[in-house]
This record gives sequence, C-alpha cells and structure tokens, in this order.
Amino acid sequence: MRLSFRHLSRSALSIGPAVLLLAASQVRADPPADAAKSHDGGRFGVAASIQYAFNGSDNSVLPVVSLGNRDDLAQSPSRRLVSLHYRVDVGAAARPESRADLAHSLMLPGRLGLTLGASHDVTNSTGTRVVVPEVSIAAKWVPWHADTTALKVGISGGLGFSANRIFHASIMLTRAVNAVGSREQKKLLAASNSPDLWASDVSVTAGLHSRTNGFGVFGAFGAYLFDSKFHVPPTGRSVFSLGIRKAFG
Repeated sequence: MRLSFRHLSRSALSIGPAVLLLAASQVRADPPADAAKSHDGGRFGVAASIQYAFNGSDNSVLPVVSLGNRDDLAQSPSRRLVSLHYRVDVGAAARPESRADLAHSLMLPGRLGLTLGASHDVTNSTGTRVVVPEVSIAAKWVPWHADTTALKVGISGGLGFSANRIFHASIMLTRAVNAVGSREQKKLLAASNSPDLWASDVSVTAGLHSRTNGFGVFGAFGAYLFDSKFHVPPTGRSVFSLGIRKAFG
C-alpha cells in the first residue's frame, strides 16, 4: 500500500502541471463576454456629426445626431453570416430655396431619416474588411414649402471597405421616389415643375476614424444618374461635403 501511494503521488505531481497548462490555455483561448459582444455587430450607439456641403445652398452646415447599431465600417466586424443594422438620423437642415437646393437636400441628411439594412462582412487576418453586398431601405424627410414636403423612400445597394477599423469607404447606388401618396406627389410635381418623381443617384463616402475616442473625419459625394440628372438644374446634379463625427458608446 505504501508503494502504491507513492506511485499515485508521483502520477498526480506529473499530471498536475499539465492540467494547469491546459486550464490556462483554455482561459486565454476563450475571449471575455464583452469582447465577443463587441464583435457581434449589434452594439447600439449614438453619434453626432456636422458637415458642410460646398455646392449646396447658403444654409449648407448640417448637424446630425444618429442613433443605431451601426457605426459605418469603423466598428468591429460581425461574426454572423448576415448582419442586420438600423439607424435613425435627426438633423437641422434648412428648407431648400430652389429646385437645385431641393435636389441637393435629397442627397444630404434631412430633418429626419430612417435606414434599415443588411450586409455580409468578409475580414482577413490583416484587419482589412469588405462589406459586400450592402442592401438597405431608407426614408428621408425634407420639408420644402409651407405646404409641400419631400419624402424620399428608396432602396440602395453597394459595397464598403475598411482597413484596420481606421479608414473606411463605401459606394452605394440608390433608386428612390421623392413623394409617397398621390396627394403629396401632385404637390411636389406642382412645386418643383419636375417631370418625374423617381430618381437614381450614386453616393461615395470615405473617412478616417479613431478606435480609441470615436472621433473621425469624412467626405461624401453624391450625383444623380441616368435620366434623373436632367430633371434638376445643372447646378443641382451633384453635391460634395466634408464633415467631422464623434461616436458615443
């Protein structure tokens, strides 16, 4: 019995370090719950931005507050096959003063906006991230005259790119109608003297984003495509803006 006890003691001593090493490696391999949650792509946050539209109207400074579960491409990639995202934008855009101003406003943040979308993320070991395809449905409210309101409702598709969650860029194509309901459509047609309510446009954005303090700068370009560009004056067919952004949470 004494020999057997010593034999068991030696076995326990030899197995003990192996068990400790295995347990330690398992602790290192399993990420914390908060870290796993941050890579889930579903974190809710608030962001504030202000941008200036260079070829817009005289009131081209656009402050916007955004609430949603998506911070463009600067957030951690999602582990899901398809990521769902949503965003609500509240802005302080001025009323357009002309048809060209209205055309610009429909490609810039409005008074109120809602976006629902889905995307698939592909990320490699270097941190480069590609979001393709990116599909979203959005509604944007732009007040015009006292009795006329433009409600742009459209579907967009495109792709995005991110490098190390610092640089991000995207390109989106949108097909939209600028008024919903026969009454509002008649008002918009009469006020704008436009031959068509439907419009197609392309938007390109690029920016730099800090991973530590949520601060970033960005640029955005929008232009009407196909026959849509002939429905507005030449000065209203494209718009370029620069802005700064701060994310919270």
